[in-house]
Amino acid sequence: MANQLFEAPIVSALGWALLHCLWQGAVIAILLAFLLILMRDFSSRTRYIVIGLCLAFFVATLPANITREYQATSDSRITTYTSVPDLNSDKTNVISVDKGVRNRGWLGLLKIYFQKNAPLIAVVYLMGVLVLVLRFLGQLAYVQRLKVHKVVSFSGQWIKQAEILQARLGIVKKIKYLQSVRIQTPMTIGWMKPVILFPVGLLTRLSQDNVEAILLHELAHIKRSDYLFNVFQSLAVILFFFHPAVYWMSTALNDEREHACDDLVVNLTGDNLEYASTLLHLHEYKLSALLPANYLLGGTLKSRVGRLLSDSSSLANHFREGFTTALVLVLGICFILTAGMRQTSLELSTKRAGVSASQDTVEASAIMSTGERSRRPVTSNVAVQNTSAVTDLTGQDKMPDLITNAIENNNEKLFKILLLQTADLDKFNSVGISPLSLAAKNGELNFVAQLLTKGANINFPVNDRNTPLLIAADKGHVDVVKFLITKGASLNARWNGKSALVIAAEEGHMELLKIMTGYFPANEQGLLLVNMAGEGSLAVIKVLLDAGVPATFSNDKGETALSAASREGQTEIVQYLLLRSALKNKAK
Repeated sequence: MANQLFEAPIVSALGWALLHCLWQGAVIAILLAFLLILMRDFSSRTRYIVIGLCLAFFVATLPANITREYQATSDSRITTYTSVPDLNSDKTNVISVDKGVRNRGWLGLLKIYFQKNAPLIAVVYLMGVLVLVLRFLGQLAYVQRLKVHKVVSFSGQWIKQAEILQARLGIVKKIKYLQSVRIQTPMTIGWMKPVILFPVGLLTRLSQDNVEAILLHELAHIKRSDYLFNVFQSLAVILFFFHPAVYWMSTALNDEREHACDDLVVNLTGDNLEYASTLLHLHEYKLSALLPANYLLGGTLKSRVGRLLSDSSSLANHFREGFTTALVLVLGICFILTAGMRQTSLELSTKRAGVSASQDTVEASAIMSTGERSRRPVTSNVAVQNTSAVTDLTGQDKMPDLITNAIENNNEKLFKILLLQTADLDKFNSVGISPLSLAAKNGELNFVAQLLTKGANINFPVNDRNTPLLIAADKGHVDVVKFLITKGASLNARWNGKSALVIAAEEGHMELLKIMTGYFPANEQGLLLVNMAGEGSLAVIKVLLDAGVPATFSNDKGETALSAASREGQTEIVQYLLLRSALKNKAK
């Protein structure tokens, strides 16, 4: 199980994606640092948006990298040839991947290292994310508990005053104003049903102007939906817990968030000195950060007070700031799209180099010669291998393994290549399953259809071996079963004496059973009804009776569903059959 996990293409792709995120995050952070220097005279709101966009673009690189690397992992299963081999020759010189990588120097050695350890890196990363998610959920639960544990409401006078300030900001949400003995500084919790918490006694220790300024600051967080964005920000930090750039961007985002709320308060009150004094009075109540709550003393107190005492915060040019924000958004989208289209451009370059459609045949032949399935390089010291001792390029003995590997990995491109080169599809692979049976087992209707079109025997294998129909019925693949039946699959096939109808019933695939009743003979359905009644399968009984199987059907021993259920003591079945019979007679 552990080996299968480590060899899964998605795990390896995640490891490589994390590696690419290291340099991509560094590039984004450096560009953001230059942008913030150029935007030092911009408003905090604009700087906040730009930082948030950069963080969002960085988060988007992870799924983009995983997608690209997953495709690369699948494509890399095809062994690389140094030149196009001659299909008429008995020998093909294959340069091993090990030598090809060694020739690249220290970069090649690094690539070997990451190829071997990418799955381990991915697993360690996922464990770290799990721990941090659990920690975050614990913090979230604690913050939510603050809203209901040891709290009292504001006095009626202060609630009216808070509602007046709320109206000034144009906030229509219902907001609760509470005092808590568990906190030491004001904070806002929640998005849909926000709550503003004050420490008990703070309303009486500060002047009315100071309290109103604090309320305006907390209401500004609600107006800006900072709580919701703070949750997303926390999740981004969790996903990139290994990257210093994310912590720097998150800290800058916190600072600009507080600065933006401070600016809004000053714009409404017009007194930055009084507000700066309010922040200093609150400093002694400062509480350690508890994400994702928004609290008044978030950010650096010195920088916030310094901004309030200077005139720099008042500088703003709306056209310039809007243009800059839009420019960052467009450049970020272009960055993501460029990363996603990288693989496509490489394929186009290959076509321009004169690689024709016959390369598909060459790649398939290369696979036949090596049988390689993993992305790891060949570690043999032999650099050049003579393929005359393996399999001739026109041979067919390894084809079943190669095709089933392509089906197992859902590699449709490779599957089509191999399908063109296969003369006989009715063969077993090394573990005793045919390509059509494996496609039916995995529920891959597309592969099943292509194999049948190519000429695969729909009933292979026969005798006491599972046919594709029996396998698909066992797995409950409705579309595949229906397709195989309509294409002429034998309904008489048996595995351990059981038909596909019986297998579907025993495995509890009720939706599949409903469809199959329209194809199998009434006699076989009647026998199944009697047997399932004795085994106590009420769900199967209902499906069969609803499909029109008569409840009075008897087997060769004269036993009906009712008598079989009575004999085996299936009380629930007996009651259902009697009730159904009574309702049917009443309806008549």
